[in-house]
Amino acid sequence: MSETIVTHDLDNLGVKDHYFDLRIIRALGLNVIGLAKRNVSLRECFTIFGETCRSFLLPGYDSWYCLDEWLALEAEKDITSTWFVACSKGLGVSYSKARAAEAVEQILQAGHAVGLHSQVRDNLDALPGELEIFRKAYSITGPVPVRFHYLLKPGDSIEKYRDLIAYSSSTYNEETFSTSEDFERPIDIMDTYFFSPINQNLTLEQAKTRTREILDAARKENKNMIVDLHQRSLSKCFPRYREYILWFYGSFLTSQP
Repeated sequence: MSETIVTHDLDNLGVKDHYFDLRIIRALGLNVIGLAKRNVSLRECFTIFGETCRSFLLPGYDSWYCLDEWLALEAEKDITSTWFVACSKGLGVSYSKARAAEAVEQILQAGHAVGLHSQVRDNLDALPGELEIFRKAYSITGPVPVRFHYLLKPGDSIEKYRDLIAYSSSTYNEETFSTSEDFERPIDIMDTYFFSPINQNLTLEQAKTRTREILDAARKENKNMIVDLHQRSLSKCFPRYREYILWFYGSFLTSQP
């Protein structure tokens, strides 16, 4: 039986983790590109800038922190998901291990699974050591799923480490589906691939149509469709992402881990 598998990448926990890197500038820059390409409205553009500024200026407010809302939404829908969490800082990942450990505890207490969001794509031999750091940092034992932050390059493989990890979900392919027995389980839908101006840059309606097409194809093959939704995508800073997610969860999602 075909299932829709929900996963999340924990790239960002909040705006305030990015005081000293260029992530905020990049996000605002992509917003301007989207406006220029007419996939972001002027109203949406002002919303993104406004919410980002509020996050920096208002104590206790962070528009990129959406974990509580995610967990409440999935509890309401009776959905179990897998969260991929980094254990070290890297390109685009600036949260501390202590901050991430609090999130991991909250995710596990809510009944979800946690995997490694690996930062060693360009040095795959460092993966066993990173897994050890991950398990110690978050008090997790046994094999865990792995997804690389910035996905594996064509031709790369971590097959030789399959005894250390539960499975790999580190490639993107809208037409290749998997089963729960496969070691490599490609991502079939990713929010950033759908909506980023430097990727497909779909409108909301185009994304809905493409989602239905991918789901129908997976069902025809009697395989699973894996969806990757980023933690900050529920933010008011990203209205198109947020509206898509709420549509996705509300329309037809019936997921198992």
